[in-house]
Amino acid sequence: MKFEDLVRVLEEEKKPTMSRIAPGFYSAVQEYISELEEADRKISRRHSEESIMIQYELKNALSTVDKIFSRRTRKIIKMASGKAFSKNPTNVAHDIENMTPEERHVYQQVLDAILSGKKNTIEPILGILTENEP
Repeated sequence: MKFEDLVRVLEEEKKPTMSRIAPGFYSAVQEYISELEEADRKISRRHSEESIMIQYELKNALSTVDKIFSRRTRKIIKMASGKAFSKNPTNVAHDIENMTPEERHVYQQVLDAILSGKKNTIEPILGILTENEP
């Protein structure tokens, strides 16, 4: 993993659909961040050019992965909502294939929460309405 890889993924996430990333993406990012932190710890001169460059890369990497996760999470929530309220959700199957295992878990949790809320809140009301119709 390199910083350029994160930038490429972030650029892909600007598209409206879920881009494909490797199943081990978040593990690779975690390893990359750990390597940067370790490299920074090993530098004896805190304000050296090398230390400043590593700290700069670390700061930008953390910011970029946060943006990636945020964009992907918004798409996950939108897909789960679409599936919960639509008879034919578009592109959901394709986008689910592009999720990491961690993201699929988040998707399923969000979908389950929406469906549970729908079942407990609106379906009883809609059931009453259909019972009262002539």
